[in-house]
Amino acid sequence: MVNMKKILFLFLALFSFSGMVYSDITWSTPVAISTALTTASDPHVVIDVNGNATAAWVENNAIKASSLPFGGSWSTPVTLSNVSNTSSTPRLGVDSSGNVTALWIENTQIESATLPFGGSWGAETSPISGTGASNPSFAVDASGNAVAVWVRSGFIESSTRISGTWSLVSVLSATNSSNPHVAISSFGTAMAVWHSVVSGNDLIVTDILTISSNTWAATKNVFSGTATFNHNYPKVAIDANGNAAVAWFRYNFFGGNNYQNVQVITSALSQGASAWGIPNFLSNQGIRNPADLTIKLKFDTSGDALIFWTNSYDGELFTIESSVKLVGGVWQLSSMVDSPSLYSFGIDSAIAAANALLVEMTWDGVSNINIRSIQTDSTNPGSQFFTIPNQISTGSDNAYPSCGFSVNGSALNAVVVWLNFNGSNVVINASSGTDSVIGPPSSVSATQSNINYGVYDDFINTITWSASTDPNVIQYNVYRNGVIVAELPASTLQFVDHNQVQSGHVTYGVAGFTGNDRQSAIITFTLF
Repeated sequence: MVNMKKILFLFLALFSFSGMVYSDITWSTPVAISTALTTASDPHVVIDVNGNATAAWVENNAIKASSLPFGGSWSTPVTLSNVSNTSSTPRLGVDSSGNVTALWIENTQIESATLPFGGSWGAETSPISGTGASNPSFAVDASGNAVAVWVRSGFIESSTRISGTWSLVSVLSATNSSNPHVAISSFGTAMAVWHSVVSGNDLIVTDILTISSNTWAATKNVFSGTATFNHNYPKVAIDANGNAAVAWFRYNFFGGNNYQNVQVITSALSQGASAWGIPNFLSNQGIRNPADLTIKLKFDTSGDALIFWTNSYDGELFTIESSVKLVGGVWQLSSMVDSPSLYSFGIDSAIAAANALLVEMTWDGVSNINIRSIQTDSTNPGSQFFTIPNQISTGSDNAYPSCGFSVNGSALNAVVVWLNFNGSNVVINASSGTDSVIGPPSSVSATQSNINYGVYDDFINTITWSASTDPNVIQYNVYRNGVIVAELPASTLQFVDHNQVQSGHVTYGVAGFTGNDRQSAIITFTLF
């Protein structure tokens, strides 16, 4: 095994280490939710705003599901698919009313079913796609509209569900396309991204959907590759204002298992913009097949972007890294979330308000592969702190977690499902947890005044706010256009910003900050 001192030195040189603080989340004792004495696989989970969770997985080539009412117990698994067929690849989405939608592949066609809040699963739909579908991605908005994309015969196809009915299939791409991903927002749009090959070169391509009319726009190339590098495995996120971000891996492939220069790249598209922005490189250069790696890209409710990814710089150990970009700001220097591990390639993440949850599979250095949670804030790039990893699993053989995270008032609710080998077969284990939201300030406002010195006018922006009701807040962080400009004690409820532009458009934000390095959502106010 590679010398660990060498690895540690390498990462000290390459990355800014995040601060580590204690974890507040409290997890329940894991329970097996799949059928006893039956091997299960591919677990996925969602959680609604009230803390009700639903999981889906595969057993005996059928899609199974179970639900956890908040404060209750997991229900007996039910079968969603036709047991006479072969089903795989379950995906889940949930709307703001708690209605859950499942999507999966059955006999190589896309199928779906819905669980109304407080009700029972309905029958599966007629096939949404033709035969030969694979690699589905799926998203549901707060109103219950849904968008699915998949690959079929080298084309990216899509269907949209509006008012409960799935549309006819739309073909989005040219041929030689793969690895689609879709995200949806409350802005009334969705965005799909995929990889295509044209004349031997890789393209990263997107398309925007107007949900109300089920109309896809003309495609946009995020990046047109050259023969020098490969570009693939894209992910997309879109915020509540229609702004989007895409991330993907750039790399060289020299045959066999020889991968070099594996890096994460991002690009942004502001709502209404005609073209994607200049790509940003977030990571250093790894040497692992990017098909073995993961990107998780999301926006919080304020439009701040947060990304997690995995990489390997020695071909053996995996790292988990992260970066954030506040509204109007730039991507910050990446942080290493946890120590490099043999098995940290299995991760998932979720965002609730300004709070982020990461779940990872990791080796304990002896004989156990564990599932652990780590928390951070999506709003504090100046000091992106991560909680001390919090072990969720029991036993020794655990893998491939999926998580959900939601906020209800001041309460955070979380759920994780994962694979566990219990000595005889692989089961789906689950745990739920709770935490509290850091209370933000309120009534943020700004005004401009000036002092005339005869030879010079000092235009002064004064930002005021009302105190957070959270007793743990010890200071307020003030942001100007997404960049932190002041850290003030909790007794101070205003910030005076000198030498500003007369009637200049500027967005200020204020967030509460606690003694254990947690930050609240940023409450913003735009002047002029």
